[in-house]
Amino acid sequence: MWQLRRAGLTDIASLQAIRHRVTEYPADRDRPDTLYARYLSRTGRGWLGGDRQGDKGFVIVSLSDAAIWALYVDPVSQGQGLGRILLQQGCRYLFWRGAREVHLQTDANTAAMGFYQHLGWRIEQQHETGQVSLMLPRPVSLRRVLP
Repeated sequence: MWQLRRAGLTDIASLQAIRHRVTEYPADRDRPDTLYARYLSRTGRGWLGGDRQGDKGFVIVSLSDAAIWALYVDPVSQGQGLGRILLQQGCRYLFWRGAREVHLQTDANTAAMGFYQHLGWRIEQQHETGQVSLMLPRPVSLRRVLP
């Protein structure tokens, strides 16, 4: 049902539109196009997920710190597996690039927090700001066997 494609600079407007439809993080809504451009072209990589009606979600990873920089799914498409597919794509790419673990930050009392914990992410640190740092270790099946 869901189709993924690599996000490019021409997709920034679509990424911004999806992010603005997600109301769970209102203070985190406005990120400049230049920041998206930096992650998509130099310091990271991104993917859009959607269906025949258009783009419904995206993930952007940061290569410099092996982190999920952004993961957003349009509220009308949440709960249908797209977030999990996007997150898997981002993590798979970071592990393929050699990351031993993947990191992200989210707010403590959100649906996203439960989503990540359900998928095996571990709490690394709770911040006074209400944010939580999470970590996902590289799966054993992806670890290289030493000779």
